[in-house]
Amino acid sequence: MLHKTENMKKIIVPFLLFISIQLPAQQKDTLQLKGVTVEGRKPFITMKAGKMVLDVAASPLSAGQHVLEILQLAPGVQVDAQGKISLNGKSVTVYIDDRPSYLSADALKALLTGKQGHSIDKIELISNPSARYDASGGALINIRLKKEKGMGTNGTLTLGAGMGAHLRTSNGVFVQHRSKKTTVYGGYDFSRQQRAMAAQTWRTAKGFRIGGDENGTTVTQNHQLRAGIDHMLNTRTTAGIAVNGMYADQDSRRTSTAAFFSKQAAADSVLTASTRGDGGFFTPAVNAYLKTRLDSTGRELSFNGDYYTFSRRRNNLFDTRTENGEAYTLEEHSPQLIRIGALSADYKHPSRIGQFDAGLKTIFIKTDNDTRWQQATAGGWVNDAGKTNHFIYKEWIAAGYLNYSRDWQKWSLQGGLRLENTSTNGRSLTSGESFRRQYVRLFPNVAIKHSLNAGNELSLSYRKSINRPSYAYVNPFLTFENKYAYFRGNPDLGPEMAHNAELTHSFKNTLFTTISYMRYNGVVSQIYEQDEKSRILYSTYANLRYSEWYFLGVSYNKQFTSWWSNNTSLQGGYIRYRFDSTALQPSVPGFFFSTVNAFSIPDVCNVQAAFSYSSRVASGLQEMKSYWGLNIGVQRSIWRKRADIKLNMTDIFRTMQQGNISDYNGVRVKSESYNDNRTVTLTFVYRFGHKDVRSVRARRSGIEQEQNRISR
Repeated sequence: MLHKTENMKKIIVPFLLFISIQLPAQQKDTLQLKGVTVEGRKPFITMKAGKMVLDVAASPLSAGQHVLEILQLAPGVQVDAQGKISLNGKSVTVYIDDRPSYLSADALKALLTGKQGHSIDKIELISNPSARYDASGGALINIRLKKEKGMGTNGTLTLGAGMGAHLRTSNGVFVQHRSKKTTVYGGYDFSRQQRAMAAQTWRTAKGFRIGGDENGTTVTQNHQLRAGIDHMLNTRTTAGIAVNGMYADQDSRRTSTAAFFSKQAAADSVLTASTRGDGGFFTPAVNAYLKTRLDSTGRELSFNGDYYTFSRRRNNLFDTRTENGEAYTLEEHSPQLIRIGALSADYKHPSRIGQFDAGLKTIFIKTDNDTRWQQATAGGWVNDAGKTNHFIYKEWIAAGYLNYSRDWQKWSLQGGLRLENTSTNGRSLTSGESFRRQYVRLFPNVAIKHSLNAGNELSLSYRKSINRPSYAYVNPFLTFENKYAYFRGNPDLGPEMAHNAELTHSFKNTLFTTISYMRYNGVVSQIYEQDEKSRILYSTYANLRYSEWYFLGVSYNKQFTSWWSNNTSLQGGYIRYRFDSTALQPSVPGFFFSTVNAFSIPDVCNVQAAFSYSSRVASGLQEMKSYWGLNIGVQRSIWRKRADIKLNMTDIFRTMQQGNISDYNGVRVKSESYNDNRTVTLTFVYRFGHKDVRSVRARRSGIEQEQNRISR
């Protein structure tokens, strides 16, 4: 512990010394600027009815953090151990620069943990997206990557280093050239993170208990490239292409023990296991678009094409030994390839009675998982047929929508209907097992807003959405976790349908009160099954009959003084689940509290402090344990605001640790994880080039239009 403290001092002390050295020069600059109006600093969190925006680029709290960590600073956002994201109890669809990710939870987690905060401009959270957006997910999160606003050539250089249990680095450069008709940009980011982890698991079943401990480290190196061009073909038509990709290399080392108990207090036997893993992923993607304004009335037609590949390699060596030295050694090679293609066309038609929007979209997804297992024997490596599996899954979605919106006097109305046809099929080349599923669903959406007076506004909304199961969840074969724990896919797993109704009152865009009701039919939940003879625990996913969520949230954001602003949110909810005709164990009410305070110390620095607390709450058959955390960020601008120095301290008390308890079908499972969240990071950001910001023709995305609709 002493050497970790000394390493943190090596980061913090130079930063404080730099502030003290730069202070006189900064004060001199301030005197020279007397009489000039200085623009106020934007808050980290901006809220309006139906949406929330995180100003990531301007906040020291984002320094050294990846996107998944930054998202947890947003009020109402929860991220579980598998990387599944929710907003006020709703599942979410994640967009990056206005394009949907389409990835499963595990692949999306890998992508977002590799994307560093210094490459992000803003994160937008929309609670009730309209029918023009995919029906998957009850809410929408859009991650906007950095782009320069000035004409000419501009860029940003970022250098960062941090210390948790181990050293971390995060660096990047972004360059853009903008003329009257053309914008060309490109960037490269590199990060290296070595993270420690520890976990404990207890499993109790009829006649025995198994307790396990696991410790390890994972080293991840991420390389990210992105480039693009936007060109105005004429006064009415704009086209562009963007390419990006991430290459990640991962190396992990883990050790674990499993102790078996019968009736006596002492363990009957102990297994020791070591795991060596090496893997990584590559995510090339391309987007091309064309948008044309048909006439002076505002009619627009736009086309988008996307192609995305997620290629992952995973190689693991599992060596399990008993107390008397007997060995059980397995080797895994599990490459995964996901290909996604999407085409869409959207039409906007303003008229005197309102605006009509219509569109068509088709998405094709193919996943290829070739899992190969070998077991070490006296005669060498032998194929383990019980675990080896080559599984191919295909999904095709065809969608169309019609949307209408209108503003008049103190009222605003938006309503739409989306139709989606989904066809899926999965096939195991190893066993010959296969399944097919096809379904057509309608997804209505409506939002009504009424301005009561200058300071009070009411909005009422309803949205139906769908949550399709992760591709891995429907793979019918076994996935090895340890000698006594396996994951088994469920090919009969169907989608869950969600209904969400929400009423929001806003007072002077400062105080927001929200009441909502959500019902999930066929909710997807993890369950456990025990083989009493072999004592092997199988985890899988099943469709519960339904779940209901009752939610009340209050948010308050206020600029108290010229140097202090605050955003505070308190959300409470009650969830109940029903599996078949049986109600599950009574749920406990859960609540979430978060507050972000921003302080501006003139001529010195800006400080932001974020505190959050999550009580224990039910999640399917599991009950998640409570946790809380405190982050503090400090930022100082230097060199006439050409550069910033950011110091960020996360999870200061190391309390952001997750755990859960499941008690179902005679099996009780309790697990806790201890993640390497407590870090100190120092980041230097330098902005170069022209800073002449002029009015240029911007690419208006559907999400920007959605924001305008919400903020009216």
